[in-house]
Amino acid sequence: MYLLRVVGPEILQTSSQKITKRRLHLNCMTRHVIIAKRQRSDAARRQRGGSQKQRRRDPEGQGTVVPTP
Repeated sequence: MYLLRVVGPEILQTSSQKITKRRLHLNCMTRHVIIAKRQRSDAARRQRGGSQKQRRRDPEGQGTVVPTP
């Protein structure tokens, strides 16, 4: 029991560090995926076209595009 008590905190610390590293990595991966999806949707929106006025108002595909009547 004494041995476990001595070793315990170190093990906990290393495991928590590993978990935080993995979490950071996962966050990065999800961010990349989200960015890729956004770029893909922007490309699709640009290909779909619409009026020139509409495209000029929203060049990067950010925010809502109000279709011109």
